[in-house]
Amino acid sequence: MGEGIVGVAQSSADLAGLARTLGSVAHQPPATAAALGWLASAWGAGALRLEEDLMSLGRSSEAAGILYRLTDSNAIPVSAATMGGP
Repeated sequence: MGEGIVGVAQSSADLAGLARTLGSVAHQPPATAAALGWLASAWGAGALRLEEDLMSLGRSSEAAGILYRLTDSNAIPVSAATMGGP
């Protein structure tokens, strides 16, 4: 699951590139160009923050999965054996 989230995060970086492209559209009236430039800047910054957050979530999910597997393989069989389980 964590790898999938990291993959989504990496593709969200493409949004920042698209935003920069939107802001660089030529032949616009000055007010339109300024508005597009502001939108591209805000959108790009938001996409980069989203990428960072998704990367953190993905890596945390991967770490949680590793810890769960370690706990499951090491602690649970010992507990079950001492309690008369299978």
